[in-house]
Amino acid sequence: MSSAAAHGHDEPHVTSLQVYLGIFGALLVLTVLTVYVSAAELFHGWTSIGVAMGIAIVKASLVATIFMHMKWDRKFNVIVFLSSLWFAGLFFTFTWFDLSNRTRVHDIQQHNLPTLERQAAEAESADAKPAAVEEPAHEAKTPAKAGKGKAGKGKAGKH
Repeated sequence: MSSAAAHGHDEPHVTSLQVYLGIFGALLVLTVLTVYVSAAELFHGWTSIGVAMGIAIVKASLVATIFMHMKWDRKFNVIVFLSSLWFAGLFFTFTWFDLSNRTRVHDIQQHNLPTLERQAAEAESADAKPAAVEEPAHEAKTPAKAGKGKAGKGKAGKH
């Protein structure tokens, strides 16, 4: 770091063409390596994804430090950039947890499915009972109510 940059002076940084060509070559080699690892199927499952993500992180670091000039930028900008990467990694981690547990949730749901179907069938059969079978307790026929049938109507008609 130059003394002018240490004192807060904003001087443009000029990177040599050799550095850019070197980074470009490294990015090409890493891209070929990613394609080779994927096509050769050297790793299976999550391991191949981990290897590909590791290579991608190295490539992104090269681009950020050299092409985006983070190496020579203010520390605040570097902190903001790294914080955004950290939060993106956090979101990817939660997504990975969700995706890796979906088969477990599916298995649990399939295991409980017969129980849930039986409970739903019992609830339907309870709702489908005829209303005449279930007589509320407060409207139960008593001997006093039973005697008022036709006689009550007859008396009302005579008046």
